[in-house]
Amino acid sequence: MTHHLGQRPVPAPYVLPAGFAVFLAVGTVAAALHGRLNAAGVLVACAAVAGITSFVAEPVASVLLAGIGWLTVVGFSRPPYAQLRPTGSAATRAAVVVGVTALVGAGLGLVFRWYWRRLTLVSMSTYGGMRAPRAAPKRALTTDAVPAADLPGGTGPPSGISSVKAVRPKNGSSE
Repeated sequence: MTHHLGQRPVPAPYVLPAGFAVFLAVGTVAAALHGRLNAAGVLVACAAVAGITSFVAEPVASVLLAGIGWLTVVGFSRPPYAQLRPTGSAATRAAVVVGVTALVGAGLGLVFRWYWRRLTLVSMSTYGGMRAPRAAPKRALTTDAVPAADLPGGTGPPSGISSVKAVRPKNGSSE
């Protein structure tokens, strides 16, 4: 079976470690900047990571990505860094923003993959359903004879040969 872009989501065992590493990198940068990356910046960065990784991953992985993203925001929004403060309005806001972003990313990923497969099937069935144009209906044969020279593409007898005509004798003579 061949895999094309957009057909299948990236399995969770590949996406989760990559997403967790990016969350760790966001936390490391926030701690290294000593407050120059404020709480809103950490929240936006973690929401973006959760949304993008949920888009490419299996939908079940978005729950874990949202959870780790929330923990990153709660732990690295203000000093002392890496100390979780899971209560308060900042933690609630982080849970809502990161959770909704992860779920929207997972939903958009599902829609994108469904549309990509549907687009492939529709375009293939369009060509499969096309038929060759029908031939013109055949004319009924009549009893009237048409000389060969009068038919399209037809020719008369070769030059030098006259056509033979059956002639009835007149007045009952038997010649």
